[in-house]
Amino acid sequence: MSEAQSIEDIEVEEKEIPNFSEVVNYNPLADNVEEKEYQKVSIEGAGRLPDIEEPIFSPPTLEDIRPEMFEGGADDEDEIFGKERLNDLPKGDKKKAAKQMTEMVLEGYSSICSFAGGFANMNEGQLLQMQTEGKIDLRMAVPVSPQEAVGVVDFVQSYNTQIDEAMEVSDEFKESVKEPMTRVFEKKGLGMTDEQFLLVMFGKDMITKTATTLALKKQLARTLELVHEQYKEAGSPPPPPPPVQTPPPPPPRAENSATENRRERRKKAKKGNKAKIVAPND
Repeated sequence: MSEAQSIEDIEVEEKEIPNFSEVVNYNPLADNVEEKEYQKVSIEGAGRLPDIEEPIFSPPTLEDIRPEMFEGGADDEDEIFGKERLNDLPKGDKKKAAKQMTEMVLEGYSSICSFAGGFANMNEGQLLQMQTEGKIDLRMAVPVSPQEAVGVVDFVQSYNTQIDEAMEVSDEFKESVKEPMTRVFEKKGLGMTDEQFLLVMFGKDMITKTATTLALKKQLARTLELVHEQYKEAGSPPPPPPPVQTPPPPPPRAENSATENRRERRKKAKKGNKAKIVAPND
């Protein structure tokens, strides 16, 4: 290039400015997806698979957050009956607890049979009430065979004895079922701890004494009521009871009399000695 070249001789190349509006408005997801053959995976039996259900999410409840508030009943029940404790005990203690459970079951069975027998018995108060109402006469005889007859009271007592013997649980029966029942309780994990055994025994004794006291009090009140009714029907006071005779005082013992005689002789001897001492001075 020579120095004499002018500005007009210089050529300027003009470049085209790209249109960026098409690039900004382009959305690649709007185009159709072209699937290639190598992208397809062929799995045999894929069309026969069942549809997977969509999971359903629900907010947790109070029972899920604190299950001990709702599941404490079963634990408390096991704690009451000692099942949870028995499972943790040694084998010897388990057998002992099962034996105590067997004893309680047999005692309860005996009490039920005894209660049923007492319900079927007839006491003397009922006989007196029936006599007062004019239904029976206790002086009459009840025939028990063609050649023998007994009084009403004796007949009722014999009946009560037979009921008691029939409803009594014998010791032979208890011994025959004790060992099998103990083994069953030991297999099932059932038993009674010492605390439970003592609690049941004290409760049973208290209930028995309370029931006996109430029955005796009721019988006494009924008997006194019948006596009062007989007194009103008779219209005259009953004869007074015989006076109580006091026994005479026991005679003095020979030892006491001998002791008194000795004391009197000593006193006389002392008086005689005093007299002998005073006499020479006179």
